[in-house]
Amino acid sequence: KTIPQYRERNSGMSLSEFKTIYWWEWTHRALARLVGAAFLVPFLWFLWRGQIEPHLRTRLWTIFALGAALGAVGWWMVASGLADRVTVSQYRLAFHLTLACALFAAIVWTAEGLAPRAPIIVPFRIRASALVLLGLVILQIYLGALVSGLRAGLIFNTRLSSMMASARFLNCTWSWITACVPTTSAASPLAISASISVRCFFFW
Repeated sequence: KTIPQYRERNSGMSLSEFKTIYWWEWTHRALARLVGAAFLVPFLWFLWRGQIEPHLRTRLWTIFALGAALGAVGWWMVASGLADRVTVSQYRLAFHLTLACALFAAIVWTAEGLAPRAPIIVPFRIRASALVLLGLVILQIYLGALVSGLRAGLIFNTRLSSMMASARFLNCTWSWITACVPTTSAASPLAISASISVRCFFFW
């Protein structure tokens, strides 16, 4: 009852209402720890038996480190909403989501590398295009989390309003852009611009 979120948004919340939030959060953390244990225990067992190839060990340790970092960032994100704010930091929320996507990508990449297949020669143009597309997708995910954290979709909730905001945004100087990136007037049009870029580049 001492945090700003309770005083300003949830004053008078009953115990049963709090239990709903608590169980969602508790289940989320318990599931994360269960997944971590399900990964670490057999990994250490096979590592002790010497049944994991050296190049695979590095990838698996990296995956475990990303998972542990994801948990730490999650708590860091939650802590940002317990002191001087009524919501969590949009930056920490975006970092948490982006890191989760990086973890998922690392798992898929490692699993795909274990599948037996003939080597494929990919032209440099295709590889470069794939990396650019990947970067745009990651940017889109990050900006989408900023929109969610700022609830920017409640203000610029149509394509027309976002385009108008984009027009005002693009006329700004760089210093003003740097200052307004975390605001709702910038996050939503930036996210839509990134989304359009991803689609155009993909079909190109």
